Amino acid sequence: MNFCQQCEKTFKSHRNLIQHRKTIHDLAKLCMCDYCDYSAKTKGQLKTHVKNIHIGLKNFICEQCDKAFKTKQHLSQHILAIHDKKRPFKCDYCEFATSQIGNVQEHVATFHRIKNKRKFKLQCGLCPKSFRLKHHFIQHITSSHE
Repeated sequence: MNFCQQCEKTFKSHRNLIQHRKTIHDLAKLCMCDYCDYSAKTKGQLKTHVKNIHIGLKNFICEQCDKAFKTKQHLSQHILAIHDKKRPFKCDYCEFATSQIGNVQEHVATFHRIKNKRKFKLQCGLCPKSFRLKHHFIQHITSSHE
């Protein structure tokens, strides 16, 4: 799947993704990862991405079960789902709730036969706030509900 990490739009081909990024996100001004299609606004962000994703260091340890994670975000998602048993991602069509947005998207496509033609509205299950972008939602969960 060709997925734009900046706006969460998906494309059928890598070529379409690259064209989208050039025209919409001004690819020339971004720092590009040598290992994948990730781009960052600064060299520091790119360095953090390479260290966390491609080098494989797992420096974030769960204090409850000692499981290791590459990023603080992944650790926070783990704690939220496994130890706190919170399910902030909710289906718009039924009572299904889960700890990861991908599970809701798969559920909706499978059980409600609705393809991902629109952006999901991410409703926080812990407060009334909702978000259009996944990273804003995760930021909210990790900063407001820890």
